[in-house]
Amino acid sequence: MHTGEKPYACDYKGCGAAFATSGDLVKHKRTHTGEKPYACDYPDCEAAFAESGALVYHKRTHTGEKPYACDYEGCDAVFAKSGGLTTHKRTHTGEKPYACDYEGCGAAFTTSGNLVIHKSSLHTQEGQARQKKQEQRVARALDKAGIPYKREHQIDFRCIGGDAGFWARVDFVIVLHGRVIFLEVDEGQHKFGSYGSASCDMKRMSRILESLADGGNTLPLVFLRYNPNVFTVDGQVVKKLKAAREAVLVSVLENPASEVFSCDRPLVIQYLYYDVVGCHAVVTRDPEYNAHIAQCCARSIV
Repeated sequence: MHTGEKPYACDYKGCGAAFATSGDLVKHKRTHTGEKPYACDYPDCEAAFAESGALVYHKRTHTGEKPYACDYEGCDAVFAKSGGLTTHKRTHTGEKPYACDYEGCGAAFTTSGNLVIHKSSLHTQEGQARQKKQEQRVARALDKAGIPYKREHQIDFRCIGGDAGFWARVDFVIVLHGRVIFLEVDEGQHKFGSYGSASCDMKRMSRILESLADGGNTLPLVFLRYNPNVFTVDGQVVKKLKAAREAVLVSVLENPASEVFSCDRPLVIQYLYYDVVGCHAVVTRDPEYNAHIAQCCARSIV
């Protein structure tokens, strides 16, 4: 452990894995053999596992046992795995230990899985292609309607005291009806996007408003947050064609009497095709988010 020596090497052809203990080598070899010697003994359960610890966790799905309890005052959360508790506690501490190492990206996450999703969706050619495909659909709809726009606008936060490299990118910038409109194509409702939690997303939009004001902008700012993917209303998936959604998006932009342009606050946010519970976009139900939302108008549309 101190020397870093790994004397137990896997002898499977083409596998260069090596380990510090013979036990770890035994576990590893099961990835080659498919052996799962730890079988669940609950009636009618055929689950089997390569490691004993995985069997212990699995049995808790039968017993309902959750031995890992959060010790924060007033929190009753309990978990079947210690890892679940560790991740949960970060909701109290705000810790985000998994940071993206791509240059210029300040995203950080509470779990390694969310970091992997972030990198694959934003920093790979495939992910970029998926994003651009949805943005391109919106661009075609705007072009057809004759609505002028600027693509891929970057805003630097150094003017308001942010660190170098701290910036935000906006998909479409549109100036209409005496307002600056930032149209963002939020694939998957940005549930695993680079903005992190809903409250962080709100702070990002607030910083953008502050940066624009610092740069001399006096026009009210409207954020249109358009989700091109699946969405739900009260837990039920709504089937609405993308062409129909894009038509609604265009009609919102074209109509100066639209609700989104009638709000007299300096920052207005309209969610298009986000999940909705009752009459609220789910993202606006976050308590910390609501503390910021009081400074603006927030609406949802389905």
